[in-house]
Amino acid sequence: MREIKFQIYWIAGHEMLYDTNNDLEFRDKENYWITDLSDAINQPERYKVRQYTGLKDKNDIEIYEGDIILVNVFMSKHVTGLVAFDRGSFCVTGNFEGWGYDCNTTNFWEMSTNGNEYKVIGNIYEHNHLLG
Repeated sequence: MREIKFQIYWIAGHEMLYDTNNDLEFRDKENYWITDLSDAINQPERYKVRQYTGLKDKNDIEIYEGDIILVNVFMSKHVTGLVAFDRGSFCVTGNFEGWGYDCNTTNFWEMSTNGNEYKVIGNIYEHNHLLG
């Protein structure tokens, strides 16, 4: 079973908030406490909630929804992808056509069981320029 963990991106402060005590409590620099995820979920103009996928990249970095990753799809060929939660599962969006996947959005777990390597290179909130 995968570990249930979250991160919250604070839009106004341009800062990722981490749950360091695993108690689902976060605090931004304005000393606004988030003691329940619904506090952040109900304020999408202020916060973006990121859920842990249960997978780690090749450098043992946890992969979260909204991460930008390099996917090694064939030998040294890489595709830049965005981790998302869609239709009940985590997926990666990117240009995967021609690499054995049917479309530009493919199931993350399927890709991980096919021996693909991942490397987290950023996230959509702080490094969206990496998506091209």
